[in-house]
Amino acid sequence: MTINIKEMTQEELDNLINEIKEKAPNLYLFIQDFLDKKLSSEEVDGFFSMDLESQLLYINSYQARA
Repeated sequence: MTINIKEMTQEELDNLINEIKEKAPNLYLFIQDFLDKKLSSEEVDGFFSMDLESQLLYINSYQARA
């Protein structure tokens, strides 16, 4: 199932973010760092250009930026 964020209520979005935070904490940190401008668009583009295995390794070893 594909989720359309543009059609979500704030409560649904909050629930999705909390679910990501619980189930994939490193992915949550990655997203949070991007939203806090600690990751550049170029870095995120680089992440999306990786193959799936490389993305998983990257996220699994990701640490929040100071």
